[in-house]
Amino acid sequence: GPADGLLRPGDLLTSVDGIPLSGATHARAVAYVCQAASRGHVTLGVRHNRADIQPLGIPAVAPAHQHQPYDVTVTRNEGEGFGFVVISSTNKATSTIGQLIANSPAARCGLLHVGDTIVAINHLPVRNLPHPEVVALIKRSGTTVTLTVLPPD
Repeated sequence: GPADGLLRPGDLLTSVDGIPLSGATHARAVAYVCQAASRGHVTLGVRHNRADIQPLGIPAVAPAHQHQPYDVTVTRNEGEGFGFVVISSTNKATSTIGQLIANSPAARCGLLHVGDTIVAINHLPVRNLPHPEVVALIKRSGTTVTLTVLPPD
């Protein structure tokens, strides 16, 4: 039935923990889900896609567009790392996620993947930045860092 708790293809996510998603970007919606998941539970508002009802003009939250950068905010506790390893390439002038540590904040978030290119750290572009400076930016972030990442081709 409509309240069976199952999500089906075409369902519209309308809210996350009571936060309406109308007009939210995909990245913002994913961030809300990620933040809720880090607390161990999430309440989703869902409108099932039924052929007999007309859409209300609320844009559906589209799947992430491949090759579009998006923001991922990772929050860690004092005394733990963010849980990702950055690899910088001198010949490509870019930094990428080289490893995710199991059960780390970055891994639990579920939005970072090995091979993602780091476009910016806390909204500061990092292309052509030397590796030690990239690492320093992350270390200076305190317990929360926002990475703008681009999935691999």
